[in-house]
Amino acid sequence: MADLRKNKIAALPESVQRIRAADQLIQELQNVQRPAPVVRRDQYTVVRGDYLWRIAGKPTVYGNPYEWVKIYSANQDLVGENPNLIYPEWVLGVPRNQAPGTYWVQPGDNLVEVAKKVYGDASKWTRIWNANEDLIINTGGDQGTLYPHMVLQIPQ
Repeated sequence: MADLRKNKIAALPESVQRIRAADQLIQELQNVQRPAPVVRRDQYTVVRGDYLWRIAGKPTVYGNPYEWVKIYSANQDLVGENPNLIYPEWVLGVPRNQAPGTYWVQPGDNLVEVAKKVYGDASKWTRIWNANEDLIINTGGDQGTLYPHMVLQIPQ
């Protein structure tokens, strides 16, 4: 567009109108909200003798028992406060990718580090704590301790 404006033809009235229309279209396209990526969740039906650690360790789920926290985080509304109590025939969601507005805790993360990563400001760690206090406490964490694979909600 900059090269077009330098051209003498850009001074003609019909060119001015077309340039303005193009500028407006470019601005509208830049303002378009991109749709959030689709969150892929598989389903797993609990069988007798299952517990989250065992489910996460299955090769068809994650192949890593430590990732049980992802399943718990994604199903906390069903499981409730005690991640050790799940029942046969329950259908659990198994997240396969990260949902918008969430953060998957990495080894070594704490609330201050997460706040730095997502907000660029360590002092906003309390916003993350307030949005996830139940999850953090129910999985045995506290304000200074997060466990890898937790799925934290990130308030805007």
